[in-house]
Amino acid sequence: LAGLASPEQADEIVLGVTALIDGLWLRLGLQPGSVTREQAVREVKDFVAGRLALRQAAPVGLASAG
Repeated sequence: LAGLASPEQADEIVLGVTALIDGLWLRLGLQPGSVTREQAVREVKDFVAGRLALRQAAPVGLASAG
């Protein structure tokens, strides 16, 4: 994420990705076969892309507000 987000924003994105991965593992543990590898990768990529897009759309100083 270097060069794409500030260190603070990168930390927030990493926390979100970690939560997604943990949640996907939990779901697979409770419901084997409920998520494919491709679905999991797509969800994580979509999350990161969305967070980076929000950063690009937000005015300076408001990118991490919320």
